[in-house]
Amino acid sequence: GDGSCFPAGYRCDGYEDCSDGADEIGCPPIVPVCALYCENNSKCIPTQWVCDYWADCDDLADEQNCSKLACSNCEKEFQCGNGLCKPTSWVCDREDDCGDNTDETNCDEFQRACGDGSCYHVIHHCDGRRDCKDGSDEDNC
Repeated sequence: GDGSCFPAGYRCDGYEDCSDGADEIGCPPIVPVCALYCENNSKCIPTQWVCDYWADCDDLADEQNCSKLACSNCEKEFQCGNGLCKPTSWVCDREDDCGDNTDETNCDEFQRACGDGSCYHVIHHCDGRRDCKDGSDEDNC
């Protein structure tokens, strides 16, 4: 695909996580099964969307009581305001990856976040030089 990484559970989940849709190529058709009804936005979501690190219900009901969400400190990841963990490279990327937009809060238009929370200018992403102390500006190149 486009070279980006994503959790294995995102493969064949019916949602294109890769910009080129490679994570959904060659997948069997998804038969929607109502696993959870989101009362606040009147939406029914399938089993594979429950506890998938993505809030499909506006009230986060599909991400509650999930054993795999035990990352309270999100080691080497960004912890969203709703408790979800996301790769630090997704912070300030102009996409609401958290579902509550906390990964896009306080972001300058031309800034990206390093793993330690400091910022670097977008022109330095993947330029072959470590601008972040942890080198995260050179990740996912």
